[in-house]
Amino acid sequence: MESKWILRKRRCVRVARRSNESEDLFNKLPKELHIDIVKRLTEKDLSIAMCVSMEWRNLILHSCVPTTQSLTVPYLGLLKEMEKQGKGKINPTWLTVVINSITPYPFLDTNHLFNWCSKVMCCKVKPESLIGSCNGLILFCHNNGKAKGFTHGSYHYYVINPVTKQCVAVLKPSSCNAPYSYAALAYDPLESWFFKIVRFQGSRNLNVFSSETGLWTTLSFQLPQKVTKSKWQKKSVYSKGAIYRLSSSRQVIKFHVDLQESVEKQAVAIDLPCMDDNDYRHNKDISVRGSDVLFIMTVGQNLKVWELVESFTGAGCSFEWILTHTIDNGFLKEFNNYGKFLGFHPYYGVMFFKLDNILYYFFSSYNTMGVRAIAHDTCLYRYLNISGFPFLECPIPYACCLEKEVIVSKY
Repeated sequence: MESKWILRKRRCVRVARRSNESEDLFNKLPKELHIDIVKRLTEKDLSIAMCVSMEWRNLILHSCVPTTQSLTVPYLGLLKEMEKQGKGKINPTWLTVVINSITPYPFLDTNHLFNWCSKVMCCKVKPESLIGSCNGLILFCHNNGKAKGFTHGSYHYYVINPVTKQCVAVLKPSSCNAPYSYAALAYDPLESWFFKIVRFQGSRNLNVFSSETGLWTTLSFQLPQKVTKSKWQKKSVYSKGAIYRLSSSRQVIKFHVDLQESVEKQAVAIDLPCMDDNDYRHNKDISVRGSDVLFIMTVGQNLKVWELVESFTGAGCSFEWILTHTIDNGFLKEFNNYGKFLGFHPYYGVMFFKLDNILYYFFSSYNTMGVRAIAHDTCLYRYLNISGFPFLECPIPYACCLEKEVIVSKY
């Protein structure tokens, strides 16, 4: 028995030496040849190769990842087409595309998307199961997965890119606890191919999973008492290394997803624009357009959109809300008084409402305003009611060091 063990050990050593020799040979090749080789890899292989080393990751990021212009979401291209048509004109086809673009290509509608996600996770999921979305990735959490190696009854987060057909399961820090807990995705392919899952643990800690390390870490933060005792909106958005959430304390809270130098700087409460007391009881939303954080408020027949501007000085950083858009229209008054506000589409400037069991969207462009009814779609309404906007298309595969990854080739 001992001799056989020694033989196997020697064989392993020999294989390791051959592997090292091959790696040394690759490193001796010119950099131009390195780039030519990695460009021949598939998107899936690129995602795996990025986890080999920091050197490989930087090589792929600088040679294979599309530029900022090519990563721009498809909505912006449609807006440019509108500009060509001239001021004051609305293309009816564009209004239809607004609805069709809610779900990423090649999915026909929201029902098609959720059915595909159910197939990937081996578990039926509905719009209510969706926790969040960020720059093309969507996040679920459940304990009914049937993939090989999973412990039944343990809760996993599922991160899916529908365009690249990737799905990875991440075990919750407390895997047997109830599934309900606020969580969000932090991901921007222009910053990194790696994503983070940010789980809110009460009002003092964040559990952050990094797909680069495969580990959960805990970040502590400290906020004023009036903020910790207030209600925080479930919806969150990500921009430039931070998660943003609205608070009933008339503030938006900025949570840094990377470790800061002190707990006081890990999270910051930013005052919302000054408004009347009555305005705070009306429809409010937070969104992101590109990397710009937006605050949206609709009250009476008015719609206002602010953009958050952060300035850095020697004394620290300061925040200012800049009013970028104001609309005064009678349609809004009826929706605000008798309907339900469902969400704001930051790229189209479209608002969604429900009134008398009918979905509507209100649009405004080049001084042209109007309202359109949406064909009955229960799945679409449930998605809008739970999650808001938007679903984006990301053709770049994310990178994750975990082995439990599922690739589905067919929709």
